[in-house]
Amino acid sequence: MGGYYSSKTDFIRQQIKWFDDYHNPVITDNYGNISRFAFRDPDLIDRQLQEISVYLNTSQYMPDLTVSHEFFNISASTRWDLDMIDDAYESGKIEFPIQARMMQEEVLVTSGYTPKDLRLLNLLTRRDKGEFGQIHLILIFYQYNKVYEHLIKMIQTVRPDLPIHTVNGHSKDTLRKPHDDESVYLVQYEAGGVVQRT
Repeated sequence: MGGYYSSKTDFIRQQIKWFDDYHNPVITDNYGNISRFAFRDPDLIDRQLQEISVYLNTSQYMPDLTVSHEFFNISASTRWDLDMIDDAYESGKIEFPIQARMMQEEVLVTSGYTPKDLRLLNLLTRRDKGEFGQIHLILIFYQYNKVYEHLIKMIQTVRPDLPIHTVNGHSKDTLRKPHDDESVYLVQYEAGGVVQRT
């Protein structure tokens, strides 16, 4: 907390009462909830947080949004492939959960994305026809490399004229407002979601 403590160590030294056998601070109760009694002066911490916390209402800056939730059925063969990956992970043939998740994304990219692709192309067509009023940006959120590669390839094949911008852990400079509203943004859910191949 800037201005009150010089470092994390200083905060721990001044505020934490209890430590475990490995000198780690203990601040939770038996149920895993943070306990006020673990701190020397919890009221002081509350006051300090209130002094530096500022609430700003930014709702007036939000653009008009059209939100759509779609649910897609997965074919029986795709479901079987996904179940086989789950079984391989549970039996120990796949060591880490992220490996299993990446394999599932591979299956979905190769066989399970057709309904989603058609829905995306339908949205682009409807936007171009003006069904949503004025033309708006389209944001597409993704998590893994395979999904990104699939989306880029699909959009560039079908609509090579469409400006595509990427916002992920590697490229943050595209967050500025684009020159045109026909752009499509591919936005990674969280930085670090890109899994590097070895």
